[in-house]
Amino acid sequence: MAGPVNHASGTSGATAVGDLVVDITASTVGNSMIVLVGEQTASGATFAVTDNGGNAYTEDASQKVTSKSYAYVFRAPVTTSATQVTITVTGATGYITADVFEQAGLASTPLDVTGVGPAAETDSNAPSIATSTATAQADEIAYAIIVADNGDITLSAVTAGWTTEAAVAASGDTQFSAYQALSAVADTLTYAGTLSTSAYWGGIIVTYKLSASPPPSASAGAWGGGVAMAAGAAWS
Repeated sequence: MAGPVNHASGTSGATAVGDLVVDITASTVGNSMIVLVGEQTASGATFAVTDNGGNAYTEDASQKVTSKSYAYVFRAPVTTSATQVTITVTGATGYITADVFEQAGLASTPLDVTGVGPAAETDSNAPSIATSTATAQADEIAYAIIVADNGDITLSAVTAGWTTEAAVAASGDTQFSAYQALSAVADTLTYAGTLSTSAYWGGIIVTYKLSASPPPSASAGAWGGGVAMAAGAAWS
């Protein structure tokens, strides 16, 4: 099973910005970038992801947390190696968090199943996102994000099977990102946990089909060095 090859995170911290730039070790042509984003900004602002290799990013899913906070999943096939990923706000400045994953072995048309939640703004300490449609094949990789409308909060008792990265916090929001390699046809998925205090939350699960013979992956976190160009950026 092929998990992510590399992972990096970044945050704007206590500063509202127009761009969050995350430095990465050069990505590998043929792999894909998966970028999970949390944001808190003025209503009506829009977000986009680019990199300095000129790779084209697609928004695969989004979910409202509150009127000013959202979660997003973006993806791009790597056709030119890149060393920076940039999340850009248009129409306002905002507080941004991001987890950037490099994934090997995705199929040529990889997006399979998405699940988002909740259906309406929800203030609780029990976030839970689920997919209702079965996956199309056995070999897939799932990514999940929960964004909580609280800049000082933790997530525990997470659903078994997921690898959850360290939380990334900015002013007013905290992002929790996770992944899971799938090996059974017709999987449906849940990503849930317990927040340390009640908060508005929203989240996304996406699954991506792997090619028949995905390349071997290194351990997540193999990017060793560099920092994001915004306050609070971190590598794992």
